[in-house]
Amino acid sequence: MSEFPEAPAVQRYKDLVAGLSAAANDLRERDRQREAELARRLVDLDVAMARAEERAALSLFGAEMAWENALDELWQESWMTLRRRPGADRDGDPTRLNELDLKVEQAAAELHEAVRRRLWPL
Repeated sequence: MSEFPEAPAVQRYKDLVAGLSAAANDLRERDRQREAELARRLVDLDVAMARAEERAALSLFGAEMAWENALDELWQESWMTLRRRPGADRDGDPTRLNELDLKVEQAAAELHEAVRRRLWPL
């Protein structure tokens, strides 16, 4: 310690700097924790995105196969004008994929049954 007492202004300044340094250290620590939390969240989102892409590709493949099967079922209907497969609905609700896949399957089954009844009426 010095033999002269510190002036009150000097002590207040040191206290203020110490408080600011502590606050800055606290902010840095919170930022490090938040960074780690966000990094974990990013990994989770990447995994979810990969799953969603795989699921969308599976639905698209199923729709394409159903379309090709429908064309095969209808090839003998020479009077019918067959069109190209419609494109994907970019505004479609991705949370309804299961429901929409089921509708494709049902429509394909109905078509198959209608063609079967036409060819084999019994």
